[in-house]
Amino acid sequence: MLNFTQIEEYKEFTNSIREDKKLSKFEYRVSVFDDYSFFPKLRKPIKEIRFGNEDHDRGDKVMINIYKDKIDLHCLPEGAQHHVVTLNTDNDKTLEDCLFLIFDEWKNYYLK
Repeated sequence: MLNFTQIEEYKEFTNSIREDKKLSKFEYRVSVFDDYSFFPKLRKPIKEIRFGNEDHDRGDKVMINIYKDKIDLHCLPEGAQHHVVTLNTDNDKTLEDCLFLIFDEWKNYYLK
């Protein structure tokens, strides 16, 4: 069962996951940090959300960390592979913008 209650206002984004057979099989865990990625990882996120497939296999999780300077996506079934988008720190992107950016990077990786 797909659950988007924590991001239900992002209709375009949630529809893109619902309509994609591969993307809809994962549970997504997003941590948003009010800091740069190169600082020690001892800080707690300012926001944590979960969405996607609640009936996933244990390993079908995607971890997304959003920092001021980059977005890092780690799909656990891919092992050590990380997908990263560097952000212009002058731009204030919304959470939805960041999710679209990293999902585009992730999908484009497999189209190369």
